[in-house]
Amino acid sequence: MSKLSSILSAKRIVFKDKEVKARVLLSPKADSQLDSLSCIQNLTTKSIGTKFTTQEMKEKASAILSPKAKVHIDRLGVKSRYFAKAGHESITEYCRQLVKETLEDHKVTNLVVASEISDYQTPGLAPLLVNSIGDNFVNVFNLQGTACSSMPKTLKLCENLKGDTLVLINGITSPMYQKTLDDLIQKNETVVSKSDDWVALIFAFLFGDGITSFIHSDTASSRHDYKFKHLGQITNINTYDYKNGYVDNQLFPHASKNIMNIALQYTDALMEKLKIENLSDYDKIILHTGRQKIIDAYKQKYNLDESQVESSRFVLEHYGNLTGCSLPFVLQNTGDFKKALMIGISMGVSVDMVEVFNSE
Repeated sequence: MSKLSSILSAKRIVFKDKEVKARVLLSPKADSQLDSLSCIQNLTTKSIGTKFTTQEMKEKASAILSPKAKVHIDRLGVKSRYFAKAGHESITEYCRQLVKETLEDHKVTNLVVASEISDYQTPGLAPLLVNSIGDNFVNVFNLQGTACSSMPKTLKLCENLKGDTLVLINGITSPMYQKTLDDLIQKNETVVSKSDDWVALIFAFLFGDGITSFIHSDTASSRHDYKFKHLGQITNINTYDYKNGYVDNQLFPHASKNIMNIALQYTDALMEKLKIENLSDYDKIILHTGRQKIIDAYKQKYNLDESQVESSRFVLEHYGNLTGCSLPFVLQNTGDFKKALMIGISMGVSVDMVEVFNSE
């Protein structure tokens, strides 16, 4: 039996029905008609900084890589990624430029920013960007730690705000993960599996930098808009599920081998509540680019065609895991479709589902 088959057939975690019911939130708009849905406008994605191939990084870290580590790195499915240039307020400046590009002449009432890290612990990134969107007053929301489900989370928040909203998602994580890699190289000791440094090493090769922004509006503006329907979310069913994947206060990552199995079981639970029996009705599955094994696991478990997940695999290969920017990058690189299902998988543990309709 392959490792992937072992994961898919692993003993299920016991979810008490009352706990599942308490942790599942179905959207009140889940049954809304297409004409009444909100829009995603001016979706803009940008890879940030300098391109680095996996081979270049392996050569840089060759002194600390065991043969096993090299195999695991190759199995991530990442061939290249981009890293932002470090500097004073560099993250803020990258995001300011994107805000101006996305807005053009559009007036918004709200600003929603989701970010893993920014140039300052406090204030968050949102207050540093508010002056970039014009002179009009806006409501400002700063989200932190929504990680790989940032797009579904921000869309859900936007549904509850009045007026058009500019959303910016910052997926720049190299100041966190690449610093850890540099520290490991400085130690000059081979990193072995099951050590505290193993996850940090793998994450350094998995993640890349990117930013994305879009405008949420209740009114369609062009045939290039996407309409969406947030279906529901499920978060941390069992009290300590979140300990299967987290980044601590020292910005050091932790992840258990069980996290993918939990994500699949969360997906099952959410699909059951939403009465989704299979995923064949969707032209595309906009799946988070966690790593190659995650894409393969979802493809096998839910009998997906490769054409349904090819954009997720493309983004992973060329940009790496972009945390909160993964889903918008996948959406941007998805070809023609009428109806797609976006699946956000995040530390927390959290799974979100959003239906996306191409209005072209």
